[in-house]
Amino acid sequence: MTTPAAADSTASMPSATAATATAAPSPEPSADPDDEFHRWHMELALFPMMLEQQVEGPDRDDKLTQDATLSTALSLGFAPLEWIEPALWVQFDAGRVRRAIFSRPDASGATAEEQLVEGAFWELWVAFLARGRLGPAFVELGWAPLMLRHDATRTDLPNAKGETDGVFEGSRSVAFIFAGGGSIPVWDNFDITLRLQFRIRYLISRGGEPLAGDEENGQMAVWPYFGAHYHF
Repeated sequence: MTTPAAADSTASMPSATAATATAAPSPEPSADPDDEFHRWHMELALFPMMLEQQVEGPDRDDKLTQDATLSTALSLGFAPLEWIEPALWVQFDAGRVRRAIFSRPDASGATAEEQLVEGAFWELWVAFLARGRLGPAFVELGWAPLMLRHDATRTDLPNAKGETDGVFEGSRSVAFIFAGGGSIPVWDNFDITLRLQFRIRYLISRGGEPLAGDEENGQMAVWPYFGAHYHF
């Protein structure tokens, strides 16, 4: 015989089981709309630049000059990975320079400074860049298949036709960017970037013609700069 109390207890058990079985599953967490693995990067930078110039020719006592200018850069890149970010780096520098013109050789057979000239320049780099990140810090290595420069002060580097007003082209075999730095977050998609960049390249032609005497003009530049960095 079943007592009323036992009957009530037995009757309530299926209801508890049914409630457990029909409970809605926990919702899956929604994906973050800011995809860290597929981001565009845009950066506007301002930096002082120090340029070291070396003239190479048959006389191996070539001289160096140093020059300081203020330049700007605008870059746009795409980072498909979080820790290793390949990117297309487009950098445009513009400013004014004060540069020495050399006579090669002088009466003693050495390279001599002839005069100082001043004028405007611009330089365009289109490079493939690999950026490695560790938190806010990063290092960069880039190679530029396209490097163009217009420099009104380089009348000492004519091309094979004697022209001194054309645009220089850089060697593809020596056109590298090395850099290291870090970013300081300001807002969700906006950082301030601090970077120390080293760049090396050789000018080999002007106005579509090789430099006179098949010369190559090597230059190295190193500068710190800060940038306004936006990623989306």
